[in-house]
Amino acid sequence: MNHSNSVSKLKYVMILIFLGFTSLMMSYDNTSHGLWIPKSPQELLESSDIIFVGNITSVNVLQIEKQSSYTTEENGTDKNFVENYTINLDEYKVAVEEFLKNPQNSSKITVRQPTIPSIARVAAFDGFKAGDRVLFYVKTLDGINEYSPESFLIPKPCMGKDVLAQKRIERGGEFFTIQNGNKVDYGNFTANKPVQFVYDKDVGILSGKSFDVLVSMTKTVGQNTEIVFTKEIHAESKPCEWIASTEWEITPQEGDYGMDIRIKEGDSIFNPSDTGFSVKSDMATHNFMSPLKQFKHGITLTDITCAQGLQLILKAEGNLPACVSPYTAQRLMKIGWAENLDLSPNKLVFAHSSSSTVYSGGGSVIALDGPPVNLPKTFFLSHIGNYSGEQGPIIVSSHVFAAKLYRGNMISYDFNATAPITFSLWFDNRTSLALYNVFPSGGEKENIFTKTNVTSFADKLSVQKTGVYTFQFSVFSPKPIATVTFDATRQ
Repeated sequence: MNHSNSVSKLKYVMILIFLGFTSLMMSYDNTSHGLWIPKSPQELLESSDIIFVGNITSVNVLQIEKQSSYTTEENGTDKNFVENYTINLDEYKVAVEEFLKNPQNSSKITVRQPTIPSIARVAAFDGFKAGDRVLFYVKTLDGINEYSPESFLIPKPCMGKDVLAQKRIERGGEFFTIQNGNKVDYGNFTANKPVQFVYDKDVGILSGKSFDVLVSMTKTVGQNTEIVFTKEIHAESKPCEWIASTEWEITPQEGDYGMDIRIKEGDSIFNPSDTGFSVKSDMATHNFMSPLKQFKHGITLTDITCAQGLQLILKAEGNLPACVSPYTAQRLMKIGWAENLDLSPNKLVFAHSSSSTVYSGGGSVIALDGPPVNLPKTFFLSHIGNYSGEQGPIIVSSHVFAAKLYRGNMISYDFNATAPITFSLWFDNRTSLALYNVFPSGGEKENIFTKTNVTSFADKLSVQKTGVYTFQFSVFSPKPIATVTFDATRQ
């Protein structure tokens, strides 16, 4: 067995234990000091008789008589003792907003504060107060509704169903590492390639909470250690979300490293963690021109290449290309900072709208509701029919083909028609082929050009702005039926 690998795995376990323990300390601020092990969301969902969101309208304090027994040794003899005691438990009257499991007929429910085991007795679990909005997990025993200790405050903007659907992290925290777009064991890193360290923490409240992660990394150089990375990373959970995430990245060289992690809340710093890992050599480091340099050298987005394991994206700001790990790409796209690009030639997909029919006094609404098509495409354009009487049909004679194109694309297109038609090209700054009227409205669309009375046309489109481009073909009275063949390819 390789000793350094076994040490790395042991230290990986140590860092997980530290982060999980620290998260438990920081996530469950409202627990009493009894012997209570929280249930998982799935366990709560299955074991609760009723789950609901409601507002506490009043609090009544109950005095409950309890009895405990214990055994002590006296003069070598075991003696049993019975003790009577009283505990105060809150009883809440709650106005129900929403039932999430097992709806009841009444919109008002009475629930009682739970108890948890303590030394030789039971103790009341920390409760709520009048006016609190709470998501209650309720178990009914002998006609008494007792809520579970895992019940929690839920701020007014938060929706109960959305909160229950969110991921929760067992033990409060989750630490993992990523290299080449894949999760890797802590310490199983290759030199000269970026490593992302990610720590997700369940903050335990939905009103938003912040903390800082203090990271310091050192590298062993001979008999000495050198600091190679220090950073204080701020993390903050959003309102109505459980998890705050921190991430840091280094590109290590071959050698032995140490990493010190501390969690900071306000002026308090929680248990430092000091771990180590080794980085193995990279036998094949490739040098790539950056995607931005490729783009500036005239390489189209279609032909830009990324290093192995990286994914091409388009930055939302400036519409510029970048190569990032799949994990980073997913996170950037989730928050709207980047867009995925799939620019292989056979991925140029056109949406198509067929001709439709409207009536006198009506307008023509052409939506991109047809299936994707492979070009070239042959279609017919009708002339306007004779109109007589009210609501007589007029055959609308437009076909539209649309594709989402990216800055830097070059599209070659041409068509031939058997009769004169009108041909126009439109730009829409929206970035989806979702259904919408292709005619200009609200200033969102721009007519690039319109050609009338043409039977053939060929040109190239150098895309300057990312968006949806629509090619529209039309005929109007008294023009005859035209057969049109349209083709478009990426250059």
